[in-house]
Amino acid sequence: MTRPVRIPSPTGFFHVTSRALQPLRLFADRSDCLSFLHGLARTHTEDSLEIHAYCLMGTHFHLVVRAEPDVLRRSMKCLKGWYALGLNARCGRVGPVFDGRYRAFPVKTEAHAAAAIVYLALNPVRAGITRHPDEWPYSSHRAHAGLEARPHWLASLDRLALFASAASYRDAIDAAVQQIRNEERVRTSPDPYLEQARREL
Repeated sequence: MTRPVRIPSPTGFFHVTSRALQPLRLFADRSDCLSFLHGLARTHTEDSLEIHAYCLMGTHFHLVVRAEPDVLRRSMKCLKGWYALGLNARCGRVGPVFDGRYRAFPVKTEAHAAAAIVYLALNPVRAGITRHPDEWPYSSHRAHAGLEARPHWLASLDRLALFASAASYRDAIDAAVQQIRNEERVRTSPDPYLEQARREL
């Protein structure tokens, strides 16, 4: 079967994601996460991949990057290859680690890139792992929010004017977290009409 053609991005930005082959956990502990981040730093150094955001979850990862298609292909091939070799060595296993190719979604505008960066930070909140992105150590959120030092390979938000400052980024995150909580309250709040109907049955 012919592989689907990668769609180019008008901005050069891509939301990239890749998942572990079930039932394997891609990131089982801190050492796994640090190994992957070392690989990200290496792709930045060796291929000049612009890394704007990342989030590592148990079974998959998300990235917001900016790159020419050839650079993206080479970087993802190397990153996933390096990580798979290391994970297999640590776990004493052989065979594939990832469930097929990575997925790369073109980001049409810089405003959409900003939204994608917020979306990545919210992953552990939507998964019910944390109440706020501040609590998740394995994403770019804490560096972007000014809570910890930004690694040299992670692009600053003001580099492309995606956010005016760390404060404006935090405002966007807090508003998104509040929206999630509002949605949760709507889902869990009792329906008065349904409760009345139950009482009458």
